[in-house]
Amino acid sequence: MLPDTVPGAVDAPVVQTRLKGTMVPCDTYMVRPGWFDIFFPTNFELLQSMYNATCRAPASTAAGLGGARVCTQAEFVKQYGDLSKTATRSGENPMLEFYGNNKFLLS
Repeated sequence: MLPDTVPGAVDAPVVQTRLKGTMVPCDTYMVRPGWFDIFFPTNFELLQSMYNATCRAPASTAAGLGGARVCTQAEFVKQYGDLSKTATRSGENPMLEFYGNNKFLLS
């Protein structure tokens, strides 16, 4: 679920721009091209189910044993990334600590 979505729609996008350093949400996607960011939400769990059903993956494979699986940004980076290359000098790791709403569909 994304904050500040376009009202009145299911899985609506977030449309925003920056004005004098402040993010300004919009209530429509009908905006001037090139001046706005449009973020579309994805229900990864539903996408996983649809992918596995389309590929006829057995139910037992939905847990990652052959079918698609969903993981968070932190799970993905821990498994496939080099954490020493994404840590800051202060020891923080933006790839683990930020982007909490990012997910990946692995197949």
